[in-house]
Parts: sequence; structure tokens; C-alpha cells
Amino acid sequence: MNLQENYKRLFKGRMGSNDKKLLKEAYNIRIAGKKVDVENAVIGGVERSQGPDDGTTDAYFESADFEDGTPLNDQQLDKLNDEHYDVAVEIAIENFSDY
Repeated sequence: MNLQENYKRLFKGRMGSNDKKLLKEAYNIRIAGKKVDVENAVIGGVERSQGPDDGTTDAYFESADFEDGTPLNDQQLDKLNDEHYDVAVEIAIENFSDY
């Protein structure tokens, strides 16, 4: 199963624990030395009316937690968006039909 299929299963609530492990391994993002839980991050800025290419260019991490469940504060979230904007866009593109 490829990463796109994993994302679709995740966003449709069909990922099992083994599937989530694959997704965690796909993105090893750390902020302040702590790993970010990308699989449960909320992506904002998606505009369905513009199609998957143009409608995802403004995608960003709206909220995210560290793996220990601690939410990222505003500064950490800004850093996540500044350094990993491409990941937010990729997640938005992969899951465009779910928005």
C-alpha cells in the first residue's frame, strides 16, 4: 500500500495501528527536540472550489500535537509551518477529496 492510500485510509478513519506506524515513519518531524504527531495534525487553508492544484497552495498546519499529546504552542506551530510547509501541502493534496 502506498503513502497516498495510507493517508486516505487515515482520513476516512480506516487506519489500524500498523497503518499509523507506517505514516509516522514517513514523516519524522521534530520541533524543540520532540517528535510531532503528523497523523493527527489538522490542515487548514484548503479551498475545494479551486481544485486540487490551486486549492491546496495555501495549506498549513492549523493545529498539531507532539507524540506525547502536548499541543504545539503558537511559536512551535509557526516553526512547523515555516520549516515543513511542503508536508502540509502534500497532505492536503493527497486528501483533497476528503475536504
